[in-house]
Amino acid sequence: MTDGRPGGRRWNRRIWFAPWALGVGLVFCFGGLRLWDPYGVEVLRLKGFDAAHRMAPRTLPAGPDGQPVSPIMIVDIDEESLDRIGQWPWPRTAMAQLVDQLNADGAVGIGFDILFTEPDRMSPDELADRVMEYDPELAQQLRYLPGNDDRLAQAFRRHDRTVIAQAVHARALPHDIGPVNVPSVARLGPDAAGSLVQAPGVIRPLPELADAAAGVGMISLWEAPDNVVRRVPLVIKSGQRVYPALSIEMLRVATGQQTYVLEGSAAGVEGVLLGRYRVPTDHSGQIWVHYRPRLAPQYVSAADVLAGRFPAGIFEDKLVLVGTSATGLGDIKATPLDPALPGVEVHAQALETVLSGSVLSRPAVADTAEVLATLLIGSAIVVLVPLVGAWSALLTGAVLAAATLAVTSYAFFQERVLLDPWFPLLTGFSAFTVMVFTSYLGSERDKRFIRAAFTQYLAPTLVDRLASEPELLQLGGETRPATVLFSDIRGFTGIAERFGDDARGLTKLVNRFLTPLSDRILANQGTIDKYIGDAIMAFWNAPIDDPRHADHACQAALEMVQALNALNAEMAGEAQPGHAPVVLKAGIGINSGRCLAGNLGSDKRFNYSVMGDAVNVAARLEALTRTYGVDIIVGEATLSATDGEYAFLELDHIRVKGRRQPARIFALLGGPAIAEHPQFATFEARHTAMLRMMRQADTTAARRQLDALAPTARGYGLSVAYGFYATRLDEADAAVPARV
Repeated sequence: MTDGRPGGRRWNRRIWFAPWALGVGLVFCFGGLRLWDPYGVEVLRLKGFDAAHRMAPRTLPAGPDGQPVSPIMIVDIDEESLDRIGQWPWPRTAMAQLVDQLNADGAVGIGFDILFTEPDRMSPDELADRVMEYDPELAQQLRYLPGNDDRLAQAFRRHDRTVIAQAVHARALPHDIGPVNVPSVARLGPDAAGSLVQAPGVIRPLPELADAAAGVGMISLWEAPDNVVRRVPLVIKSGQRVYPALSIEMLRVATGQQTYVLEGSAAGVEGVLLGRYRVPTDHSGQIWVHYRPRLAPQYVSAADVLAGRFPAGIFEDKLVLVGTSATGLGDIKATPLDPALPGVEVHAQALETVLSGSVLSRPAVADTAEVLATLLIGSAIVVLVPLVGAWSALLTGAVLAAATLAVTSYAFFQERVLLDPWFPLLTGFSAFTVMVFTSYLGSERDKRFIRAAFTQYLAPTLVDRLASEPELLQLGGETRPATVLFSDIRGFTGIAERFGDDARGLTKLVNRFLTPLSDRILANQGTIDKYIGDAIMAFWNAPIDDPRHADHACQAALEMVQALNALNAEMAGEAQPGHAPVVLKAGIGINSGRCLAGNLGSDKRFNYSVMGDAVNVAARLEALTRTYGVDIIVGEATLSATDGEYAFLELDHIRVKGRRQPARIFALLGGPAIAEHPQFATFEARHTAMLRMMRQADTTAARRQLDALAPTARGYGLSVAYGFYATRLDEADAAVPARV
């Protein structure tokens, strides 16, 4: 079945294909965007990880007092310490004292998140150079004193588990040689060192301090595009050397290991092995730190440590990191849980994550899995919306979203695996929005088509209903009962001759005739099929169901007669003196029956119309109004379909093409006011008896009845009809042979 528009079926396919193609294109664009992974996509994914992180942060085991206990302590160079000790940097002797204090309290490892890259400017030999010009003797005495860096180096040697810091530099530096105590790195599996984070250059500590320390670790942290530190590198490559981070180097020193093992695969680094610890990393050797909320008891002010004002044993069996939280020293980082966390605690939490075995992981196949999820979820929505509709597709999409969130939540909360549900869900939602929107546009296009196709010949209320419920319109044609009306101006040729060459005046007259009659049809829920010159064709019960189609057609016809009478009175008032006014008379034929209704015509021109025997009979009835001189003639099927509220009067039997039995036709004389009047009931009965006499060839009795009813018949506008009956009686008498 086609829809009656040119190439209807093809048009429907195009309308369905357009949103489908747009949806498929959108899904593949999202898939390509995910492969490209620009800033916005990456940040969306990372923010999703942060949200999960905040829902399930890492927890610490409880101590005997029920409070969380960390294996890491932080000696904090805080604002209070700067106020009490003095501006930074402090003399190295203070750092040596700090090491001695921590060593005495039982610390198992000390790590400095502080760079010692230049000689101490407060060292005696440095001061000697400054006072030499003013006091050579004092300068000589100062040179005999041990240097501050030497004293710190001695403290490192006394406590042989101290790790100091080095950092990444943006370019290679001259004399860039590594410290002598860089641990060896073994390899397990393919060589993955090329996948490690690359450092162009390294800012190294003073050689004497590096030689004295038990280890040297990288303290550089990499921030994500949104300036949040989520990952910390365990090993970094610079040139041909591989260097450990401060956290993992502290663990190596504390456990007495000599060698790191770099576990590799074709995808890059898989993990770092250190004694009994295996730390899974991403392909570049970084770990996703599983953060926890900040723990205040973990911090001890450096000033208190130097002054010896701390609980005895607080550092016993602890790994201690020395760093700063002072704002002016600029080592503040944003993390998923804290927008301003001291950098030293980032290292502490990285070390805690390794020790607790709670490293978050991001499998190498995660990106591929997320791209596939993006394509699958988006494609499912694109396929479902046209097939099952928006609401069913939305429900299915909600189930897919719930399943996706369930899988990714289980992966994070139970397995500590980071998977991104948000981009695939965003793709599905975007695809759903596009598909629904384009479907809406298609629906609006259909509504515009329906309005354009029907607004000229259907009542506005019916057009609105048809546009909102297009399923009422069975495009392509359907057989259904309908009532058809034809109306035409009587004697139009003579009227046209009066206008002569005044085509504009004649057109205006026709328009004045057609307008009020069309309004009456539309007001009674009719559909105007077409205008044929001065004629109107209309029908009821198509395209929208109208159970009272026969009644509405009859009511419209009566109102059309009234409107025409009003128009004639208006034109009579407009007539120029001495000029006879134009008087319009119309004949209306109405018939009911089963018709084929639909968009009929050719590929290039079509019209919503009805066709069938009932239509032909209605046209014939309109023509018969001239013969019987009545305004409205209806068929027997129309009379049977009405509620009986109208004044119908049988006119005659007519032969209908294709039928053996003649059909009865009726004049519609008025509404309930006439039908219920006793005078009409009496007249109808006597009129019916007269017709029966005529059919029985009782011409004498019929003529007597006809003559008796003639005065009343004139009151009902039946003078012409009764004249026609009289002529038929005369013809019947003439046809009877004269008696001899």
